[in-house]
Amino acid sequence: MTDYLYFVLKLLDEEAKKGGPITINKLIEAHIIDYDELLSTLLSEGTASKLYSFARYVERVSKADKLTIATKLVERRAILEMFYMARDISDAPILLLEEAIIASRSGHFIYLFAKEVKEANIELLENAIIDLADSKSIFRFAVNVPGANLEKLTSAIIKTHDAKYICLFATSIPGVNLPLLEEELVRTGDITEYQKFLAYKKKVQDEDYLKLSDAIAGQNMDDLEKNRERYSYLFRESSSEAKALIKKINDSGY
Repeated sequence: MTDYLYFVLKLLDEEAKKGGPITINKLIEAHIIDYDELLSTLLSEGTASKLYSFARYVERVSKADKLTIATKLVERRAILEMFYMARDISDAPILLLEEAIIASRSGHFIYLFAKEVKEANIELLENAIIDLADSKSIFRFAVNVPGANLEKLTSAIIKTHDAKYICLFATSIPGVNLPLLEEELVRTGDITEYQKFLAYKKKVQDEDYLKLSDAIAGQNMDDLEKNRERYSYLFRESSSEAKALIKKINDSGY
């Protein structure tokens, strides 16, 4: 790399930190910097971070050049810059970047891609998260990604047998299937997490008893029909396994 190109790339870094190159765009426009030579050098010698900065801030970058840069990032498995490019750059090749993120099998970046990239395929990313069977990523996906399928994710979190995240799933996400989650939580035998669940369950039941009383008093049949499953939970007797775990909690003085 020549001293001249080294200076240009250093300038790109410094200006990117301030929110985008102004000087470089003017120098390219005035033909003082050779755009094609700079891009070629970046593709062969530049870091993933510099490639991302070039694609984001240099005004002359075409859609075809963005595809070339994205392909290079995929080849290098530069997962952070792939995510940034999909999130921040218009006309970025979303499908290419999305497939690469899924192939990385990183629950963190699959979740972030679904949460923050507008054109993301939520169902595809959700299936990838489920396939990973990573309880933390499943929970974060369910809580923070609009359009997430809670029924599918409930089944997925149960299959992890992770008491901590099953409890968090049950107590943090309104409208999930509490009986199903309680069943699995009891099976784990985790006293600490089940205690947290029971405290939440009591709060929900108290609120639902009031709602049910209001619906009955007002003869609100639509509400009764709509929330039939949730109200029926109020009158469902605990399983023998749940009773045994509750007895263990009481006997041990937890």
